[in-house]
Amino acid sequence: AKSNEWNISSVRLFLLLLRWTYSSEDEIGGRSYWGRLATYNPGGFYQLMNTTKRQARAAIGMLKNNLWIDRATRVVFIDFTVYNANINLFCVVKLVVEFPPSGGAFASSSLWSIRLLRYVSSEIGRAV
Repeated sequence: AKSNEWNISSVRLFLLLLRWTYSSEDEIGGRSYWGRLATYNPGGFYQLMNTTKRQARAAIGMLKNNLWIDRATRVVFIDFTVYNANINLFCVVKLVVEFPPSGGAFASSSLWSIRLLRYVSSEIGRAV
C-alpha cells in the first residue's frame, strides 16, 4: 500500500509541475487563433480538466489559489465538447477571454454543432 501511495503522490507532483511548464506549438498540436485584440500562437500553458465536476472544481480552485492567471496573462481558452445522445449531436465549444495590457477583459465564444456518428440509428446501440 505504501508504494501505491508514493506512485499516486509522484503522479500528482508531476501533473502539478506540468501545469507550470511552457508547451510549444508542436507539443500542443494547435493552430493560431485570431482574437479581437491580437493573433495568439498555439504555444503556452495548459491545464487538462478531469471528467467529474468535483475533480474539475478542485483543479480550477488550485489554479485560482496559485495565481495561474496573472498580470502577464493575455488570453485564456476553454475548449470542451459535449454530446447529446437524444439527437446524436456533438457541440464543440470554445470560450475565450482576452486580457489587454491596459486592464479589463473581452470575452467571446464559438459553438459548432456537428453530427459525427452518421451511422447510428435512433434505436439504442443499433448501427445502420
